[in-house]
Order: sequence, then C-alpha cells, then structure tokens
Amino acid sequence: MVVNRKGDKLALGLKAGVRFLNIDWSKGLYRDEGDVFLNENINGKLLPSIGAGVFYYTRNAYIGLSTPNILTNTHYDEIQEAEAVERVHLFLIGGYVFDLNPFLKFKPSFFVKHVSGAPLSADVSANFLMNEKLTLGVNYRWDDSVSALFGLQITPQLNMGYAYDFSTTQLTAYNSGTHEIFLRFMLKSRDRIIKSPRFF
Repeated sequence: MVVNRKGDKLALGLKAGVRFLNIDWSKGLYRDEGDVFLNENINGKLLPSIGAGVFYYTRNAYIGLSTPNILTNTHYDEIQEAEAVERVHLFLIGGYVFDLNPFLKFKPSFFVKHVSGAPLSADVSANFLMNEKLTLGVNYRWDDSVSALFGLQITPQLNMGYAYDFSTTQLTAYNSGTHEIFLRFMLKSRDRIIKSPRFF
C-alpha cells in the first residue's frame, strides 16, 4: 500500500494456523515412577495460532514489527518434562541504506527480540554492497556473539555467500564458532521486480 507521493509503502501481514498437541506421559523418564500417574495424557488438543506483522519501507529505509503468535497456548517442555505456557515473542527490525557513491552502498541495521521473562536480544550489523555484486558485513549480538559475512551476486537470480559466527560468552570453551554457507535463487530477475535495488 502506497502511503504518500514519494512512493513509501506500508505492508501488513496476518497468518493463522492450528497445531495438535499429543502427550503420552508414560514415555517420559521419572525419578519416582509413581509420578506418571499424576498427569493425564493429552490426545489431539487443538492449539490455534495467529501471527501479525507490519512493514514500512521507502527506497532507502525500512522498519518492521511482528509477532509469530499472539496467543499464549501450551506446549510440551522436554527439559522440564511438563506442560509450559508459551510466551508472546515480539520482533523489531530496521535499517537504512546510504549511497556513499555510485558503486558503494552502506547499510546499518538492527534486530531486536523481546520475550516476557527473558533478557532482551539485540543485533546490530553493518553491511557494504560494492558495485551491486559483492556484500561484506559484520554483526554483533549483544552479550552473545560477533559474526562476519560476505556474499556474491553471481547472476541477477543467483546469490551465494559465507558467514562465520564467534561466541563472546563462556561457550567459547566448548565451541570454535559456527560456519554457514547460503545460496539464494530468485525465480524472477531482480531488474524485473525493482528498477533500483534497495539492498534489503
């Protein structure tokens, strides 16, 4: 939906679905075998799911807010071996593309996740797009990790790249980071979809 003469757009999204919850308490592990009789099995419990999102974007900027499920259903917690109540997740994203020169674009961006009862999770990143072909970037997840990536636009439809994530927490004693290779293929040429790529 176009909202002004400059061509800024507002997109709204809504999703709906259902899940079925089945729990057979007899298959769990219990310190006291008598605990298995304290819970009744759950067979085919219907759990509706409703998610929503809003996304506002211009030629050079974007911001969005979404939640995958606004309903607080129950689910099975494998660690506690018990039913647990789901919490509402909120996701906020935003970014801006600076045209530094005809061949170089710079995009700072952020991603914030909020879940009631859990610490706030926040990512900030900085990416450079060179000659509409090569992407180089770094990302920092608050009090968690640092990552770097590069991507290459091989054809108008095909993009591939690599990312490395290094933990900044005590988990470094147990892992040496994670590697990710990604491949993206667009069914239509990017030039046919948008005349001036927004780099997001």
